[in-house]
Amino acid sequence: MIGLWRGLIGIAGWQLAKFERELIKDRTDAGRVRAKARGVKFDRKSKLNPFQREQALARLSSCEMQAEVARTWRGSGDHQQTGLAAPIRGGRRACRKLKGRRR
Repeated sequence: MIGLWRGLIGIAGWQLAKFERELIKDRTDAGRVRAKARGVKFDRKSKLNPFQREQALARLSSCEMQAEVARTWRGSGDHQQTGLAAPIRGGRRACRKLKGRRR
């Protein structure tokens, strides 16, 4: 008989936890919608200002090494490329195509 009660209490607790998770998710979603309506941005802020970003893109499009461009603004470690990785796709392959080289 005790095993039956433990099972019922366990099921009731599980259902209560599931209900709470759904409430939390609904409240979070509603808050996110309200924040977006207010104009809050949810993306990471750029480490470069618009002028620096424009300069970096120009240098990257002329096939300069990404690490060299990043060192211009004294980036260090893994976050050197934070502001530079997203704007240009293809990396060295794109530069090889521009210069007519193949691997």
